Amino acid sequence: MPPYDKSDRDTRPIRTKRSSCWSRYAPVGLILIGTLTTWVLGGLAMLRYPGLPYNLRELMESSVPGVTLGILGLCLLITGATPLLLAWLWDRRPGEFTWIGPLDAISIAALIYSLLRTAVPYESISDIIGSPVLKLPAELENLGRFVGLYLGILMGLTIGTRLTIGNAPRRRDLAGLLSMSVMAAFSYTIVVGYACTDNIVELLRDGGSWLSAGAVLAFVALLGLVAGALSLATIRAAEGHWRPLAGAIVLLLISIPVGWLLLCAATNPSLTKYGRTFAAREFLFSPDREHPLGERAIFLRFAIAELSTMALLSVGMLVGRLMVRAREAPPSRIRPQPTRTRPQPREGMPAAPPRRIHYALLSALYAGFAIYGSLVPLQFRAVPLDQAWERFRQIPYLQLSIESRSDWVANILLFVPLGFLLAGVHRVDRPGGRYRDLAAAAWIVPGCALLSIAIEFTQIWFPPRTVSQNDVAAEVIGAMAGVGIWSLAGRRATMIAREYLGTSSSGRKLDLILKIYLVGLLIYSVLPLDLTLSPADLWRKYRDGKMLLFTIGGTNPLQSAYVILATTATFVPVGLLVASLFTPLPTRFGNLVRSLTIGAALAALIEIAQILVYSRVSNGADLLWGALGVSLGVACMRPETTPNAARQRTWPDRPWVWLCLTLGYAGVLAAIFWFPFEFTAQKGLVLERLAGMARVPYSALYRGSDWNAMTQITRKVLWFIPLGSLMARGIALVSSRSPAHRRVWIVSGLLACLTLAVTIEVGQTLLPEKVADLTDILLYQSGATLGLMMTLSLLDLRAKSEGGGSPPF
Repeated sequence: MPPYDKSDRDTRPIRTKRSSCWSRYAPVGLILIGTLTTWVLGGLAMLRYPGLPYNLRELMESSVPGVTLGILGLCLLITGATPLLLAWLWDRRPGEFTWIGPLDAISIAALIYSLLRTAVPYESISDIIGSPVLKLPAELENLGRFVGLYLGILMGLTIGTRLTIGNAPRRRDLAGLLSMSVMAAFSYTIVVGYACTDNIVELLRDGGSWLSAGAVLAFVALLGLVAGALSLATIRAAEGHWRPLAGAIVLLLISIPVGWLLLCAATNPSLTKYGRTFAAREFLFSPDREHPLGERAIFLRFAIAELSTMALLSVGMLVGRLMVRAREAPPSRIRPQPTRTRPQPREGMPAAPPRRIHYALLSALYAGFAIYGSLVPLQFRAVPLDQAWERFRQIPYLQLSIESRSDWVANILLFVPLGFLLAGVHRVDRPGGRYRDLAAAAWIVPGCALLSIAIEFTQIWFPPRTVSQNDVAAEVIGAMAGVGIWSLAGRRATMIAREYLGTSSSGRKLDLILKIYLVGLLIYSVLPLDLTLSPADLWRKYRDGKMLLFTIGGTNPLQSAYVILATTATFVPVGLLVASLFTPLPTRFGNLVRSLTIGAALAALIEIAQILVYSRVSNGADLLWGALGVSLGVACMRPETTPNAARQRTWPDRPWVWLCLTLGYAGVLAAIFWFPFEFTAQKGLVLERLAGMARVPYSALYRGSDWNAMTQITRKVLWFIPLGSLMARGIALVSSRSPAHRRVWIVSGLLACLTLAVTIEVGQTLLPEKVADLTDILLYQSGATLGLMMTLSLLDLRAKSEGGGSPPF
């Protein structure tokens, strides 16, 4: 054995760790991007072919065909991946599959319907599922009919895919087969038994008999079998085993004539429609009604359609297989790395908040807020119940323009937190991965849909509110998005909240606050998500002055100063975060260049993203103000206050200094909210405006758009957070000398903030251009209280770390 030194040998124990998220899921992302790009380009080329069937052309044509084709391709990929995941669950956990499988299938069907509803003309969907005839809201009935149709397709694909996964069918798989049978009966009842149109029934042999339905099911199962075999063979070929790929290709070739025979057995051989008699397959594959094709041309088109469908389904199943393999991949051997251990609760002790009870309380409070906000300004008008129900049955589906899309997106955002919180109620601190998180959507989404329908129905008695199917659809999408966000980041968000509430380091808590602020800033910068890729919309935005190269803004110097101050102040917390995350450079010039570069890069990223948001204004001047704000934040965070440096007292310990700063900032707030200082002395007008302050809370915000209301609430809260922070620093210094009076000082500070808020709003009654409202006082006080409490918490932790103890509360 060759000689070696002890330092050359690592005697630490080997631990295991799964590969990184990027290495596991990067192939999935690349496959999805490549497939969707190929699909869109091929679809755009196919639209130029004059012999394309007219029903398919109507489905894909729109003002932005590329986006429509992309959404259709995404729907097909989801339709391919879902049966694979369901079949995997059927093989691994057949007991859970019997009840989770149908619920997940219904959730996916609702998701597909929502995607199609945004990309496909309503007439094309009605041609398939028919027009609503029941005494229900039209959108709700259409959703139910589409779910019934899609469940049959998904069930057939799952049965076929199950034959390519895991072990051979076993006795315990009978429960899953029974569940599939129930889904088949439900789908047949909706599509054939309760059909409101003959668009599908007339195409089936004998008016949709059980035999024709069985042939359709066998055809769909054949698609699932071949697509599953192709996806499995592709993975085996990548591993160096080519024989399964050859077998899959042979199976693919055999499936074409078998599928043709099943199609002929399922469809009507003689159909009289539009004054002509032809076979159902001629109606499906001919270019139009006047030019039917022969059997050979129809068979060729059928083969192309089947191969294209199998290709896209197999890619979706390939993505599903890669996700399953990444989940079940054996851990890799790596050397241990130093990690920070979090304190674990003792055995028998409850987990740290937030727990299920906290999520339930937050869900109830937020649901109450959503209901209240949907009924403001609470102008009740009596309507008989039968008339209200008749009006509710006839609520319209509005065709929204690009200018109105922001309000529709605001309705989506309204229910995202509710779906997230309800998912937390169901899944926090419970075992299981993302699959079980998504399964929670089976009861969360219908519950949110019922709440949305109840709100829309109640709005009939509050006439200022607009009742439409768009709101219900948007809020259902928001609930689904909330559940999806919980699946991706819910547990991480819970851990961050627990770390914030349980940490004993003021630096760590400040880091968490600043990181949350940065995430909030990035999200707010692209709201209200009325995205557009249309060149016409982008040109209209540029023509309307919403894409500026370098403009300070404002009609006078004071307004320009306000714009600069507001934009710069927005990026100051980002500078604080940069100073805490990066090690200071040796020279001040190097720190300045780095902070300017980071600020300009972040501002540039935000402005580029805002170009695609129709309602936002993109201004190149924000790069300068963003870089300036980050630099100021870095300068304010001295090395002593960074989390990795020794704690030293760097602020003046005289309370009057902070009192002067607080008074100065209060003057700045008064100047901001009283500008342009055009006061009036008309007694009657002032008294009328004083009486108007007692209006229903948040009713004044209803006069504008939903997005404007969200913006006003955010800005007014954020402006008063620094006021509470400055006051908290002075309170901490005073209470350190007289700890017994700490509560008195805190209450006095809150009352001082309230006095300032009331003074500002009362002063606005003398300004005819301003709206004095009780709601603004509540928002101001909320911001000041939040800033005061957060700052006191940080100062208390800092006092503990320095050994001075924590002042009593």
